[in-house]
Amino acid sequence: MESGAHMYNKERDIVSKDESILLGKRIAKEQNCSESDDWLQCLRGLDAKVFSKYGVDINDVDIMAGIASTEGSLLSHPYVKNMLTLNNFIESTKTSDSVYHGLDVKRVDDYYLQNVDKNSSLELKKAFYELFGDLMMKCPTYLFAKQMATDAQPGHNVYFYQVTYQNKYFAHLEGCNGEGMGVCHCAELAFVYGFPYLIPDAYSDIDAIFSADLMKMWTNFAKYGKPTVSEEWPQLLSGNTINVKNLNPNPKPNVFINPYDTTCDGLWK
Repeated sequence: MESGAHMYNKERDIVSKDESILLGKRIAKEQNCSESDDWLQCLRGLDAKVFSKYGVDINDVDIMAGIASTEGSLLSHPYVKNMLTLNNFIESTKTSDSVYHGLDVKRVDDYYLQNVDKNSSLELKKAFYELFGDLMMKCPTYLFAKQMATDAQPGHNVYFYQVTYQNKYFAHLEGCNGEGMGVCHCAELAFVYGFPYLIPDAYSDIDAIFSADLMKMWTNFAKYGKPTVSEEWPQLLSGNTINVKNLNPNPKPNVFINPYDTTCDGLWK
């Protein structure tokens, strides 16, 4: 599971109940169902394949989910002012609240601005990258996987990773070469799709080995529900311990232990 999960504010979803009903009625119209009292029954009578284009829900499966170290940089970069000020930062948090709903703007700002030089545009941008990444991508993905691990039936596996390494060429292609942007969203894709073997001049020998390792992990998971045969990648939840695989050709440490204590399991829980 890459590029996030739909798990934001528990009190007010991005799409509310009323909005969901309106969406259902729109689908009903598209499928020639009326908007009368029987429109829902009409939808229920359609072939299930009709709904595949609107998205699918699957449960009781093994999950391998992950995030990048600095998810928020690439995702928020088009909207963040080049010379960010403290007021811009606060306004950006308020704008985020208008989309994701229910943010305690002051509490969130206070957390991400602690120990930050508020006169430095770069430091403010780095802080906002962390805030936006946690809000939009990191915490929803992690909390979804954690909930799945908590509720998983025996025999179902849940693994989680954080990629902490990226290739400079791929980062440039993504637009992730700005100062302070860190390891961006989708950084692992270059290795998962074997780019070091497709464009060898742009990748190092270390990149090629790392890519081979990741392709093996991904295919192992698809085949067997486990990315590795060894215990070097433990499942996400082990008792009260959270285990997150450090996806890096030279991982130090190999596994992060309870890395989201104060963010996803604290501020955003």
